[in-house]
Amino acid sequence: MERATVQARTSAVNLFVAVEVFYLFSCRSLTRPVWRIGPFGNRWLLLGVVLQAGGQLALTYTPLMNGLFHTAPIGADAWLRILGLALLASLAVAVDKRLRRRGF
Repeated sequence: MERATVQARTSAVNLFVAVEVFYLFSCRSLTRPVWRIGPFGNRWLLLGVVLQAGGQLALTYTPLMNGLFHTAPIGADAWLRILGLALLASLAVAVDKRLRRRGF
């Protein structure tokens, strides 16, 4: 399979996981944005996120995982796009919370 296709698949998987992690932090409160509750209040949540990040890095960069899951290493530019889109999704959740608080 073409390397660009495999890298695109790897980026898509990492994007999905990043959006879910940002959403996980957003779900800690139904009304307040994540920056108001603070990200470090639940050490089990942090441990889970750190373990998941380690798994994602292994999936992305270790040859064994690349072979098993048909993934390929991705560059910093892909990570910037992934984190930017995950942040955008998190901001959408924050806007939704604000609108709901105001009765929309």
